[in-house]
Amino acid sequence: PRIETLLSHHQQPLTLIHDHPIEIPDYLLTPEQTIGIRICKDPYCRDLINTFGKPIVSTSANLSGDPFPKHFGEISDHIKSEVDYIVSIRNDEYEPAQPSVVARYNHKGDLEFLRR
Repeated sequence: PRIETLLSHHQQPLTLIHDHPIEIPDYLLTPEQTIGIRICKDPYCRDLINTFGKPIVSTSANLSGDPFPKHFGEISDHIKSEVDYIVSIRNDEYEPAQPSVVARYNHKGDLEFLRR
C-alpha cells in the first residue's frame, strides 16, 4: 500500500531501488544486488511497455557521476553508440527532461530519498 500511495501522488520522474529482487538476471543487478525500477509516465513509453507486455531494460541517458542531459543533444556520443535503438520523439508538448527522484524502502520499511 505504501508504494501504491507513493506512485499515485508522485508527479516527478521516479526510480525505485529494489533490494535483492527475485528472478532478475545477475547482469542487471548492482554489486549490492539491487535494481533501479523507473516508473514511467510518458505516454509513448507506457504504450511501448504495454505492447511488449513486460519491462524494458535500458541504460540511463548519462554515466554515473556525469551531468544529466537536459535534452537529446546533450546525451554523450558514447552512450548513443552503445545502445541497440534510440527512439526519436519530436513533440513540443514535452517539457525539458529532468532526472528522476530516486527512492527506496529501507530495512525498517521507511521511505528514503536518495536523490530529489
